[in-house]
Parts: sequence; C-alpha cells; structure tokens
Amino acid sequence: MKKINILFLLSFLLMFACEQSTGQNVKILSVTDFSKKITENKETQILDVRTSEEFTENHLAKAININWNGQDFLEKVRFLDKEKPLLVYCLSGGRSNSAAQKLQSLGFKNVYNMEGGIAKWKANKLPLEQKKDKSTGMSEQDFAIILSKKDFVLIDFTAVWCAPCKKLKPILEKIGTENKNINIVPIDYDQNSEIVEKYKIDAIPMLIIFQKGKKVWENQGFLSEEKIKETMTKLGIKK
Repeated sequence: MKKINILFLLSFLLMFACEQSTGQNVKILSVTDFSKKITENKETQILDVRTSEEFTENHLAKAININWNGQDFLEKVRFLDKEKPLLVYCLSGGRSNSAAQKLQSLGFKNVYNMEGGIAKWKANKLPLEQKKDKSTGMSEQDFAIILSKKDFVLIDFTAVWCAPCKKLKPILEKIGTENKNINIVPIDYDQNSEIVEKYKIDAIPMLIIFQKGKKVWENQGFLSEEKIKETMTKLGIKK
C-alpha cells in the first residue's frame, strides 16, 4: 500500500512538472481580443519575434522587434518591463508561442500570445504598419493567366524564411518534373499581398490545386510526396 502511495505521489509530481514546463499560464488570444488588449491598456508592450526582414515588410503599430531565433534574444528582452502586460506575435503563432513560454519562465507576469499570428491579423483586415514602397505583387489578372495555362495548377504559397516551405520545395519540384499534366507555381507570401488576401491565406505553406481555374483542393502545412501524389490521383491527374 505504501509503495502504491509513493508511486501515485511521484506520478502526480511528474505530471505537475510537465504541466508547468508547457507554459500553461501563457494566455492565447484571438486576433480581435489581441487588438482589444492593445487599446485597453496604454502600458501594454507589443513584441514582434519575427526576423527584421519580416518586420520591415509589415508589423503592428508600436511593436518592438526582437528575433526569437536571434542569438541576442535573451539579452534584448531583459530591457522589457516584467510587470507590464506583454503581447507577443509572429507570422502564424509558432515562434511567438515558444517565445511567450520562455518569457514567462523568465518572470514576465502577464504574457499573451496571438493565435494565428500576423497572417490571421491580415486576414481579418486589421491595421498594419506597412513598408511604404511595398508592392502588392501579381494582380488577379496575372493570377488568372497562370491558372489558365493548364487544366490542373498547384499553387504553393511559400516564403524564403519558412522552414516547412523549404522542406516542401524539392518535393514539389520533383513532382512537377515527373508529371507534365500539372503546373506547379510557387507564390511568395510576402511579395503578393493582393493574391494572399483574395484567397485568405493566413498560414504557410499552403497548397491549393485548381482545375480549370476552380479551386478543388487545399492543404495548410507540410505534406509528404506520397500524400500529394495520392491527392493528385484522386483528382484524376495522370502522368
């Protein structure tokens, strides 16, 4: 009986330790609640943990940029106020979630992570500070021409800084070489805001297959070569 009680206690302590390490106290906010939180408290700190290149393209007003993957992240965040609310965001929520958990472990008392990141923020047409000479990229007319070149077109929404996108790139190139009945076209997420907004792309990588100009399939996130080929077979795309 005593052994059972000890095992139960150890299991409970282990479970508690695991819960503590997952950053359970980091509050996750939708983009609308994130926006409200900014306006509610003038002392709120806004932290953008993307790269400086991403930040230059667009960012929330009054945001501070400290790259989560930068070697100086811990050095720079020590200048932030641990007592004031800290709102953290990135592109889609992954980096900011990791950063928020770390910041909480460093003693920041009120840490909030934006669910869906700036991609979801843009999809909801909330205000952004934009690069002044920013181009919207290809027009809808340009995009329509791409879709008209073959019966089947696979659009790969990607970005140079996106790790899963880099992993996906050689797979798509291989499929494109092997199958001449589908046109595979990469579209840079940062450089083509008009198309991104039209198709409500709020996370990447995003794959969309069009048949004669009509969207017939989509997938957000990394997908294996096998799964992509399986999908193509189901859609009747033959070699």
